[in-house]
Amino acid sequence: ESVLFRQRADGLWGSAADELAATARALRTLVAAGINSGHALHGAPIKKAIEALCQLAEAGARSPELADALRAALTAAAGARTQARVTAALTLAGGI
Repeated sequence: ESVLFRQRADGLWGSAADELAATARALRTLVAAGINSGHALHGAPIKKAIEALCQLAEAGARSPELADALRAALTAAAGARTQARVTAALTLAGGI
């Protein structure tokens, strides 16, 4: 999946100006292609993106864009622990 090659080292996509929207789009594209954090081959980059988004929320970041990216991350999260972590981060970010 070519979108995976555009992921930054920090786990997000896009430039600093649009990283949350770009990450949300990338995660939705990957989920539509059947790729989530439990995918045998491509799950690790998804997990990295989820981790980066959760860390932003846990560090106190709040914005509609972060909440939207976390909602996209929730659709990409496989497994109860990952889903619970994203849900908690989404609550912190004001998205729930």
